[in-house]
Amino acid sequence: MNLASEVDLPSDVEQRLLSEKPNLNEFAREAVAIQLFRDGKLTHFDLGQTLSLDRFETDALLKRYRVEEGTISPAEVNAEVASLNHLLNYDP
Repeated sequence: MNLASEVDLPSDVEQRLLSEKPNLNEFAREAVAIQLFRDGKLTHFDLGQTLSLDRFETDALLKRYRVEEGTISPAEVNAEVASLNHLLNYDP
């Protein structure tokens, strides 16, 4: 599923923002994903998948947005273990 949305900005605001953030679409996508994470709608793993980031990149993004992360869910722990096992070619 692909969700598309459009935000109409006054042209002067758009130009100012474009001078600061050349890729406004990616910036908006990131901002929405971060807000969904803050609202508890996305897990850490979901956030990373949504933005095509690995765990460390996701952590860096959360730090950049000054988002404090709570405890991770059992499903997230299991996903991390599976990911590490795959990376290490370990088959328990």
